[in-house]
Amino acid sequence: YLNPIFKAYSNHKYDTGDYMEIDPMFGTQADFERLAKMAEEKGIRLVLDGVFNHTGSDSKYFNKKGTYDSVGAYQSEKSPYSSWYRFSHFPDEYESWWGIDTLPQVEENSKEYQEFILTQKDSVVKHWLKKGASGWRLDVVDELPDFFVKILRKEVKKTKKDAVIIGEVWEDASNKVAYGESRQYFMGEELDSVMNYPLKNAMLDFACGTASAEEFNARIMSLKENYPKECFYSLFNFLSSHDTVRVLTALGDKRAEDRDAMSRERLNFEEKKLAKQKLKCLVTMQMLMPGVPVVYYGDEAGMEGYADPFCRRCYPWGAEDRELVDFYRNTIALRKSSKAFSSGEFEPVYTFSNGYGFVRYNDEEGYIVLVNMGDEQTFRVDVSRFSMEKIVSKTGEKYQSCDGIYYIPMGRYEAKVFCAKNII
Repeated sequence: YLNPIFKAYSNHKYDTGDYMEIDPMFGTQADFERLAKMAEEKGIRLVLDGVFNHTGSDSKYFNKKGTYDSVGAYQSEKSPYSSWYRFSHFPDEYESWWGIDTLPQVEENSKEYQEFILTQKDSVVKHWLKKGASGWRLDVVDELPDFFVKILRKEVKKTKKDAVIIGEVWEDASNKVAYGESRQYFMGEELDSVMNYPLKNAMLDFACGTASAEEFNARIMSLKENYPKECFYSLFNFLSSHDTVRVLTALGDKRAEDRDAMSRERLNFEEKKLAKQKLKCLVTMQMLMPGVPVVYYGDEAGMEGYADPFCRRCYPWGAEDRELVDFYRNTIALRKSSKAFSSGEFEPVYTFSNGYGFVRYNDEEGYIVLVNMGDEQTFRVDVSRFSMEKIVSKTGEKYQSCDGIYYIPMGRYEAKVFCAKNII
């Protein structure tokens, strides 16, 4: 999943200047097509960031600064883009995203805007799918009306049947209310999946000791109960994003008083060592729980950073934390080694104090995943209903039980994964 790649004034590119042109900072359309082709040959698909709630004021469509060779909506009420925007007093008073005047908000009811973005033969969503993209992540989807997302889904699926549509939603998307309306994301006509902020927040609270295992489990099971199974198993599960504090910094629990301090502060050796232990526990759960695990670039390399813009530093080429890189690689390999982790059943089996455990299983094999977010302790794990009489960890730790009850010692901030072949 790529953040916006289209031409824009800013470095973050959420102020779109031209939806049909790749920003020269990144390359050309030919470069994009080549990237998509080479990626697909390796089993990798590209998902693009669709910023359709607002454009940049410095854009082909609004053209407040006169940068573009076009008649923008700011320049003339007779502009071909006039219907795209809402002016209360032309030209300087207009609706903008969260009151930021460099991000004029679009009018999604505009027929001309719908045609350009969604419905015409070479609309924005269709053009980039044809050029190699395999889906769209919809920025601030809760600020797009339901009818717009419904049209988008029809046009996207018509162009590329297996293209994915992921929404940016920060809450439980099954009961999301935006602007006084209950949203219809999971009724089969809008989204395939959403960014799983509730899981991210629950994991960080559990790791930092502000949520017990019982509270953590309640939050996970609430999502399982509320979301359709198809969505629950395809959730965008992440620990950091371009909008949040880096997971390692969050786990280090180090406070910075102001932006100047945020630009300078780093974890010391002991703080980072403990944060890495916690991160390994979270990554184990992230990779083995239902949903699609997503790694924000650099988390696997040990990057630190407070919230935007400090979480968006460049990747540390040549200075990666090799220990973390190898851990991510091995845990990803474990996930890919069994379909039990991608499509198997999920049941919690241990929720006490700082300890959490769950099973993943299908008809062929089962796994027990245990995470200890505190000091050394012994987990009493009851998996009798799954008939797991023999279990072995990836490190060779073995146990046998006739009644399916195991007493497993767990180190401080440690995760263990056990496999059992003989299950019902």
